[in-house]
Amino acid sequence: MNPTYFETEFPLPAKMVVLPLRCTVVKLNSGENVMISPIDFSPRQLAEIKKLGPITHIVAPCLIHHLFLNKAIERFKPREVWGPPTCREVLPEVPFTHVFGHIRWPFELHLPFVFIEGVPRINEVVFYHVATKTMICADLCFNLQKPKGWAAPLMLRLLGTYKRFGVSRVQARFMKDRDAFERSVKDVLKWNFETIAMGHGELLVGHGRDRLEAALRERGYLKS
Repeated sequence: MNPTYFETEFPLPAKMVVLPLRCTVVKLNSGENVMISPIDFSPRQLAEIKKLGPITHIVAPCLIHHLFLNKAIERFKPREVWGPPTCREVLPEVPFTHVFGHIRWPFELHLPFVFIEGVPRINEVVFYHVATKTMICADLCFNLQKPKGWAAPLMLRLLGTYKRFGVSRVQARFMKDRDAFERSVKDVLKWNFETIAMGHGELLVGHGRDRLEAALRERGYLKS
């Protein structure tokens, strides 16, 4: 079954940039539903989620995608809540039951993950939905083809993501260990994904792996 996507918009202060936000729900063969990066759902979206069945797992894919976590946990009452390393220290208000890398992820055959090391401010976890060859991420890459907000042209050009698919320069700003980051993204590139469902921007459909590799090389994040 294909992942189900739910989208909304999040305005930065003074509506300088209005970021699109995407939540992905993956229904696995076991019948369990994994919700990655909850958003502020509309009534219509909540009705669609109800049709999918109970949300059994909620995932915070990084340390900066957490604004709507507690609201989603209260509403859906998942069996497990997963977060990236240091999530309990950085987000003590969120009732995480598990931390990626501390305990076995139960869906590693059908929805494996890679922890992106070297950027502790973000600590992103990305996923690969094997059945549909889809890579699911939060902030590893962007595809803001229709940016909104009065400052979007300037800000997104500075970040290298204005009206294009790309890897943001924010990664470099927060990066503490470039070698660890490179090792991690090389693990991501071992997946044979065609589609990329990122947290911000339009779905990238077709040649996803090759286009991500090209974007990483453009930023100098891959040396070999």
